[in-house]
Amino acid sequence: MTTSKQGYMARALLAATVLFTAATASIAEEKKLEVLHFFTAGSEAAAIGVIKDAFTAKGYGWVDLPATGTDTLNQVLRSRVTAGSSPNAVLMHSNEVKQWVDQGALVDLSPIATKGNWDEVMSKGLIPHLKLNGAYYGVPTTVERTNWLWYNKKVFDKLGLQPPTTLDEFHAVADKLKAAGVIPLAIGGVNWQEATLFETVLVAVGGPDFYRKAIVEQNEEALKSDTMIKVFDEFRNMNKYVDLN
Repeated sequence: MTTSKQGYMARALLAATVLFTAATASIAEEKKLEVLHFFTAGSEAAAIGVIKDAFTAKGYGWVDLPATGTDTLNQVLRSRVTAGSSPNAVLMHSNEVKQWVDQGALVDLSPIATKGNWDEVMSKGLIPHLKLNGAYYGVPTTVERTNWLWYNKKVFDKLGLQPPTTLDEFHAVADKLKAAGVIPLAIGGVNWQEATLFETVLVAVGGPDFYRKAIVEQNEEALKSDTMIKVFDEFRNMNKYVDLN
């Protein structure tokens, strides 16, 4: 969760989501929090409900602005920021925070972080996703990672295959699956799934340090590097494993 210049409610999810508050009247003045998020069903709705209950228990109001998915949320957020009516808090992917920091849309939470000794009590793996240019802009509530892959154990057992742990092993397994008439890689034709596959390939080719430079920091040298060319070549190579439909 991150906060913008409207108040001090914020959240961030490692390589997943972040909540920030925007630049209008303070929460202290309004006594309520307007929250734009996409946690609208099931366990996700229950999770943000815990935050809501804790916040309202302190005497503040909570106004939900639910969005159906990240694409819709980003459209609403951009229009609200452009119009100067930003919500107090927004749930977003942590690798999207930098663009809002660069626009001056987020509140620097460093005074709160210093008081809470975040550098010491926060998981070291989370800090790089919440802290930019020496300042905190988010508070973690849940942790996810992008380089995951589901596999069909029944099919693997039938063909005598083991789950791959490296990119080379993945290709070896995928080739055997394809030879057996099985579609090796099932992926929906939607942006977030393709982006997840791309990030998985990127970290497999370049490693975690390169991932941070390219995805989180958007470092120009990393984005124009030979390593990034290899990432795109490898990503393109995945086409031979997917269903054309």
